[in-house]
Amino acid sequence: MRFQVGGIICAIVSSRVVHGWLPPTDTRTIHAVSLFAKQDDDEDKQIPFFFNLGDTPSENRKKLGIDLGSMLEPLTEQEANELKAAAAEVINDAIAEGIDEIETLRARMNAEFAKKRETMAVQSELNAKRESTKLLEKIDTLTAAFLKETESQRQSTKLAAAADRSMEGGRGLDWGAWGTIRGATVGLSSSSLIGSVDQAQQEEKNRMSAASEKDSPVATDRSQQRVLILADTSSDPYAKRLVPDLTDSLKKMLPGLNVDVYKPTATMPIGADNAACVVVFCTSWSDKSALYNAFDRLLRKTLQPNGSLGSPPSQLIAVSTVGTERTNKMPYTMQNMMGAKLDKRRQIEEAIINTVRNRVVEPAMDYTVCKFGELKESKDAFAFEPGDVVDGSTDPDTAITILTQAIGYQPAARNATLSCVGKLPVTRNEEELNDLLDDFFLKLDGPELWRQELAETEVTKNYASLVEYIREWAELLAESGKGLTTPIRAVPVVDPISKSGIQHSQGVQLLFLPTSTGKNYVSREEEKQRGTEKSSTAPRRTQTKEGGIQVMVEITRENKLRVRAKRCNYADDTVIKEISEETILKRLRDGVDVWVKDHKTT
Repeated sequence: MRFQVGGIICAIVSSRVVHGWLPPTDTRTIHAVSLFAKQDDDEDKQIPFFFNLGDTPSENRKKLGIDLGSMLEPLTEQEANELKAAAAEVINDAIAEGIDEIETLRARMNAEFAKKRETMAVQSELNAKRESTKLLEKIDTLTAAFLKETESQRQSTKLAAAADRSMEGGRGLDWGAWGTIRGATVGLSSSSLIGSVDQAQQEEKNRMSAASEKDSPVATDRSQQRVLILADTSSDPYAKRLVPDLTDSLKKMLPGLNVDVYKPTATMPIGADNAACVVVFCTSWSDKSALYNAFDRLLRKTLQPNGSLGSPPSQLIAVSTVGTERTNKMPYTMQNMMGAKLDKRRQIEEAIINTVRNRVVEPAMDYTVCKFGELKESKDAFAFEPGDVVDGSTDPDTAITILTQAIGYQPAARNATLSCVGKLPVTRNEEELNDLLDDFFLKLDGPELWRQELAETEVTKNYASLVEYIREWAELLAESGKGLTTPIRAVPVVDPISKSGIQHSQGVQLLFLPTSTGKNYVSREEEKQRGTEKSSTAPRRTQTKEGGIQVMVEITRENKLRVRAKRCNYADDTVIKEISEETILKRLRDGVDVWVKDHKTT
């Protein structure tokens, strides 16, 4: 049987196999036969062939070889071209099919992109509508705030009635005033002061000027006073424990006061919404640069709806923990090992202090740094000191009381650092508690270095005598200078600043004199320049504050005699002369002891 595959003619020869006729001893071998072997015409030569076995062994074997080579013919040029054309057609069809698939994919992607663009356009339109709604709401809010702010001006009869009520009983508008602070009168409609002392003095001058021009009392509207608290009440345990109670305490101090709380990650309002005070929880901040960025927005002046300039905050309060300045001592070294949290809090404290000290825009700002121990219920004795010197835990209610006093009631807390632990002692009434707090906060004035109560000395007879004795003692110490590393001069002084709990206060200032060391060091080049140049263009050194100690003899509210020593005449960058201070205090204690022995009441 013959068939053609790919132009090659093949032959299949059937064969039959007869079983059982070959003897078992037949060992003949049938050689392999090649179907493609060429048949030779010479019959004498052996050629491959197939055996055609008959039905019996006796049948003659016949050669069945097929010469395929003679049957195959080479492809013609036309057949080769047709084969190439067929192959090219198959390839072109495959390529065309791939191109069609790519075009289909491209069309589908274009359709998807068009659908996405349509979706984005719809979303953009929705965002624009939402922002427009927000803007309209903001305009409505500003309009409502403007109407509320000018309500008092539009209702003059109510203002007049309020002024009349404030004059009842001869109390006047200065009821609850702080009195004279830094040589100027500060009068308020309440006994508290939110904002800096300088700001209050300017407001007092404006109020008195307006009153003199109109010849009538001017009521001060403080309903818009605001305090901002920067704290993370969700993750900071300190803020979570203190902020709610502090908010209630501040609102109790000033009815109508607005208190807003912002997280460190929030967008701060420009101008702080005219808040007078900003309370910063140092435990909620870890990066001072973030705090500087917040102050950059909060301390800007803004234009109000009525055309006037807004009043940015002028008082900064830092709430921190004890030990931030003692990380080299136990147990604060261990607390600072994990994450350096005390170092970070100290950086936040310094950022607040530097912001106030570097402020060049009027009015001047005040700061207060309040440091507390671990917040927990405590029965430990109350300890209150300037700086960072006390250790222990702090009762939460005590911390709230100290913060409220520092923010609104205590002038001595301005531009000072305090630390307190323990729990305030129990008092019989609120007046006694206020007297106790006034006495504690008095330590921040200077700050205070030493005090001694002369309980066994009669006040009326000995007050003038003790003042004269202290001044003479100071003159002798200044003349001799024995044991002092820095020369001093004595200047008599009467304290012009009214303080709660003090009836009279007189004494002397021991001022350190400039020396040729430190900032006053003059190089050889400067000496030559001073010697050769006598014109006004020669460089001159400005007189700097070198510091000193002020010793005051006081009569307290309880009509007791007391001697206090505090720092004075120190600039922000003046180096504290600790050795000379210790020498002066030791001489002062010895001198007071001598006077007490001579004037002790028997």
